[in-house]
Amino acid sequence: MNKIDVLKKIVDNDSNNPWLLSSDIIDHIHSCFIKDQQNIFALFLKGIDASDLDLSQLDDHFNLSDENYFKFTEAGKITRRILRNLISTNVDEDEFYEKLWNKFNDTDLFPDDDERKAFLLTLWFDVRIPYYQLEESCSMEDDEYEKSLWELSPELKKARFIIYSEFEQKTQRTSLLMALADTIKDYRLRVVFWSRVISLIARFEAAMNDSYEESEDEE
Repeated sequence: MNKIDVLKKIVDNDSNNPWLLSSDIIDHIHSCFIKDQQNIFALFLKGIDASDLDLSQLDDHFNLSDENYFKFTEAGKITRRILRNLISTNVDEDEFYEKLWNKFNDTDLFPDDDERKAFLLTLWFDVRIPYYQLEESCSMEDDEYEKSLWELSPELKKARFIIYSEFEQKTQRTSLLMALADTIKDYRLRVVFWSRVISLIARFEAAMNDSYEESEDEE
């Protein structure tokens, strides 16, 4: 059984109890040769998808004492701060996981096993894991952005119409938006177009969710 399969087996066995899962993953890491431990830690975060597990399970399965619940919530705050600082520097992937491993082993930061369990678990559940070093991105001043929005007014009106129209399949809406974006030849204008479209889609989805919740309440 290879390294990733061992980790998957632990996750499968403990998927109904995230706290036990974190404990067993840490025990497995520590059972490996010291030279391999950092790589196993990184492999777990990079190679095992946490999206199938639901954080709503925590209260059902942890049965934490008040002290340990406080440790868990504090670990979450530390996790968010660590990730924010590391991601902002856009380090390469190897350095990213090396720094996380060093934080994991920092006894000043996490003095006991329960705090390390909480740190690993909150890392694993974070939507920014696995980590990717990003390429250079497009940035612009507010004046250029506002001018671009004005130039794109016809395309954005049509995009809004597409977003709020009804389709049987999501791919229909997506293909129409992609075709519309392809008519915009200037790269920077196209970036502004998509930035605005993403915002419009987020508003549309929020409106749909609110409408769905209202209909449930009426029932």
